Amino acid sequence: MCWMDAYAWPPTFGPEFTFIPSDAMTLDSRGGRDPESEAYRQVMQAHTRALAYFERLCGSRGDCSVDSRPYRQKYVISFPARGIDITVGIDGPAIEVNVSPLTLEQATAAEPLLQEMIWGTMAQHGLIVDPVLAGGHMHGGFESAFDGDVVHFRNAVVDWANHPEVFSGIFAGDYNNARPIAGIPEIESRFRRAIKKLDQRIALAARGGPAITVGEARKLINVGTYGSYETDDPLHFSNRGEQNKFRTFQKYSQINLAHLDTFELRGFAPQKSFAEWLLQCRLIQARLAWVKNGGGKIPIRIPAYYRAAPVKEGQLFRAWVEESGLDWNDYRGLLESPQLQTLVDQAPRIPSRSANGCTPEALSLNRVIQILRVAVGH
Repeated sequence: MCWMDAYAWPPTFGPEFTFIPSDAMTLDSRGGRDPESEAYRQVMQAHTRALAYFERLCGSRGDCSVDSRPYRQKYVISFPARGIDITVGIDGPAIEVNVSPLTLEQATAAEPLLQEMIWGTMAQHGLIVDPVLAGGHMHGGFESAFDGDVVHFRNAVVDWANHPEVFSGIFAGDYNNARPIAGIPEIESRFRRAIKKLDQRIALAARGGPAITVGEARKLINVGTYGSYETDDPLHFSNRGEQNKFRTFQKYSQINLAHLDTFELRGFAPQKSFAEWLLQCRLIQARLAWVKNGGGKIPIRIPAYYRAAPVKEGQLFRAWVEESGLDWNDYRGLLESPQLQTLVDQAPRIPSRSANGCTPEALSLNRVIQILRVAVGH
């Protein structure tokens, strides 16, 4: 996971990585939030052993220190000369490791240190990266990542919604933890109406009407798509009809806009190395730059499916990468197997679904009827 919080380009990225016990498959780790579970006990033990290890290591290195914090079982390893803090905590059956925000240039320079301190330490204490039993998320500051540019924010959200195969197929396949808008007609219909309302507000502002901020655009899309529930709203635990109707869809979606200050992309599997995290964040930053520089508004082209055949997903992912200005050879390794990489390399090139200025994909008659029925409440 990484989150972006930059007041000027380029953004900074704050990573979050997750690790679980190596035998978690036999420990019912999905129930590991229960303090009495074996999975939770093993994570706690590993967490404590790693603390002792970091204290010994910093004592011998001399360039870092450890601050134990009782709050939520977290401790922080600080490298003051490099401006880097590593926070180690517990989230249910997993250990979460957070790193203070870094630009990609700073993160690249710190790669050897962070690879050793995080993945090296976790491996020593019986913790592994598992693509099934844990997940990766990417957070970004609304105002900072988009610099107050509402159209940039709007286009980024539409681009993410248009490409469920990227976050539900290439980066991860955890539908329960990162559900796409695609494949859920009622959610899609509401999303389309919310974007239409946002476009009307943007047009009104361009004609001299009231200005609209990124924060207001976020709320318009979030409330319009999922109802009135807001993560930081004190009423969000109530059970009042619309308030919680789409709560599960909202939080556990590819695009979580419920937070007041940050957006969250949840469709990432845990990174197997710091180098993989750098690769993913470089792609997201490049994609945000492409969206900003594309001009105009990206049309909604949400497919009727959220998964495609593996080769088709690979073709769409390749188009997404290359359209963002990056080298496909750097990203083909993110496909699940060498065989699939070869098939995608040999497959015909296809255009990206979100290319600016292109004609939207035609919807089948049945698809149009399905969306219209949902829109009118039938």
